[in-house]
Amino acid sequence: MSTQKDNRVRLLKKYYYLLKVNRTGVFFITGIVLILSIIQAFTHPKEWYASITVMPEEVSKSSVGDFGGLANSFGLSLPDGLSSALAPAVYGDILSGTDFISTLMEEKVYLERINDSITIEEFMVKYQGSTFLEGIVSLPSKFLGLMKVDEVEQEKKPATFRYLDSDQLDRYKELRSRIQVYLHEGTGITQISCQFQDQYLTAFIANYSFEYLREYLREYTSTKEREKLAYLINVIEEKRNEYEEKQRLVSEFQDSNMGQLTNKFKVQLQNLQQERDLSFSVFSQLLKEKEDTELSIKRTQPVFKLIDPVVIPSKPSKPKKKVIVLFGLILGFIFSTFVIIVRNEGLNFYRNLEEDI
Repeated sequence: MSTQKDNRVRLLKKYYYLLKVNRTGVFFITGIVLILSIIQAFTHPKEWYASITVMPEEVSKSSVGDFGGLANSFGLSLPDGLSSALAPAVYGDILSGTDFISTLMEEKVYLERINDSITIEEFMVKYQGSTFLEGIVSLPSKFLGLMKVDEVEQEKKPATFRYLDSDQLDRYKELRSRIQVYLHEGTGITQISCQFQDQYLTAFIANYSFEYLREYLREYTSTKEREKLAYLINVIEEKRNEYEEKQRLVSEFQDSNMGQLTNKFKVQLQNLQQERDLSFSVFSQLLKEKEDTELSIKRTQPVFKLIDPVVIPSKPSKPKKKVIVLFGLILGFIFSTFVIIVRNEGLNFYRNLEEDI
């Protein structure tokens, strides 16, 4: 145990001496990384953060269950989940979908800095800045883009599909990455946040995302209820015809056996009347369910309870210059140490190899 400890101590002393001897190289590499981090910190565009926190309200379940057992006993089968609400777990998928992103791209917002209203896509094309390092990293792709032959636009594109060129696709991906949805598993509390390079635009996107989500869920719930209503109308028409047929059979049986008071007549009449009454009971219950569904469609209940509304940010959330510079200093020292140690071990390896030969 003591031997291993002595070996570690000797190794640390060796590396300390190595760094001390090559301190010029450590200072040089660390200085370069530090300078790059300073450039990164002071060229990073300002970004603002805004969020909205909401709590989904429980959507009252469909009243299908009130008469489901009765309906099933007479051969009726209502579709499952016609009025079920979407779970909060899918909110993030809704707000990352192409339909939402494309709609958001086309929204116009008034910006004080340019004293004009522009779409979000126009802002990303004309005013969206990039950092120093992002510019360096993107140089190869820009160079390749200049050499790339222009794509030949197809004469006919399927109307059912959305066409995006490479630049649009990049903007869609960036906008999608700037909108985050955080869900608290236990309570269902949902936070929608956005980070963008304009404080008013950031607040607008966060609030618009919430409004879009709310309207999406309302439309989803309404659509399900309308599907249920259409189904009920068809079933009611069938049960109406069935009831009228039962009523006709009772009347015809009474007319054809008028004056008879035999027990056989009474039993047959009683059976027909029971079938008619049961058919009317189901028909009446379906009518009641149809009225309840129509009322449910008319009254659109709020889906969310607002906990923390959107506030226009007063201070930028990025760049955090001190953190970037400190990180650059630490990274530079680690990287320089790694380079010097690897270089020294490599030289020792080749010396030993030459001696063996």
